[in-house]
Amino acid sequence: IKLTFNGKPVVEHIVLSEDLTTDDFAEEFDVYIQPPKCRHEGVKIYSGKTIGHKRIVRIPPIALNSMRVVCKSPKGQCKINNISIYEKK
Repeated sequence: IKLTFNGKPVVEHIVLSEDLTTDDFAEEFDVYIQPPKCRHEGVKIYSGKTIGHKRIVRIPPIALNSMRVVCKSPKGQCKINNISIYEKK
């Protein structure tokens, strides 16, 4: 899942949640970001094992052009319900 942002928000929390009504859950996931002035596809900033009902990912405050979440599931594709970002106050 890739998200592109307008205005380059300075993000310090990312919240992910999964659809728990199916039996296709994420066993691992990675979060990649593309900061302003970065020409690479993305920089991995977080790796986790499970998402479940809610996973809060805390990161050092950083401005973003885009963000990508990559999930690995034994049955093929996990189902993400929601992705929220929280800007630095």
